[in-house]
Amino acid sequence: GVGSAGNLLWSTVVDGAQIGDAGTFITPAVASPKPASFVTARSTFVDPNLIRANNSLAYYTPDFNGFKASLMYSFGAQNTYSLKNTGDMTSVSLNYAKGPLTVAYANQASKGGNTDQTDNQKFTTDFLAASYNFGVAKAALGYRTEKLAVNAATGKTKAMIYSVLAPFGAVTLKASYITKRSALTTDSYAKAGSQFAVGAVYDMSKRTALYVTYSRLKNESNFANSVGSAAASAGGVSSKGFDIGARHTF
Repeated sequence: GVGSAGNLLWSTVVDGAQIGDAGTFITPAVASPKPASFVTARSTFVDPNLIRANNSLAYYTPDFNGFKASLMYSFGAQNTYSLKNTGDMTSVSLNYAKGPLTVAYANQASKGGNTDQTDNQKFTTDFLAASYNFGVAKAALGYRTEKLAVNAATGKTKAMIYSVLAPFGAVTLKASYITKRSALTTDSYAKAGSQFAVGAVYDMSKRTALYVTYSRLKNESNFANSVGSAAASAGGVSSKGFDIGARHTF
């Protein structure tokens, strides 16, 4: 909902990159005709395989005393720019879960292309997370980095995620806080924004629940994320969101 970590995390900014249409990470889904000009200003990108990886194969290992691993490869498809490898993705995850402790690490790398018909974009994400169930509450934290290379330009981000879940009978209270820093053309990281979210879920039955969430996202200057979207705001402003609804599993 409006408290999704993706509001702040699921985008990377690149400065001075020769990229074609602003914000475009070219994959087979990009439609023709080929853009006629290049854009060299600051632009925001999102990994095309962030939510779903098409044409993919995956392998999940059995559980070895709490340890598990997985591998995935996604085959790109030729697009309108004849870029054979655009959309290709590789990912690996290592997981440990036993008793109250859970630890996980994942890496994902997606290939992209440019409007000059070269496979010259690469989006790499690393994520390390852990949680511990204290009984009265479950606390978790995560560290996430992203790096996007476009021609000679790079954009990098790093973020920390803190969260807690506290069950009280049929009601579960939850809260999270996220901070994000970004480096545009150098290794000098600066604050990009932060987000605070709180919510509650009420289980009416095993299959039906009511939920409510509130979040507030604050941007630093030159960054423009917003609640409900990876990049749909003006630089330096804040946005707030509220949602309420019902969820039923059939």
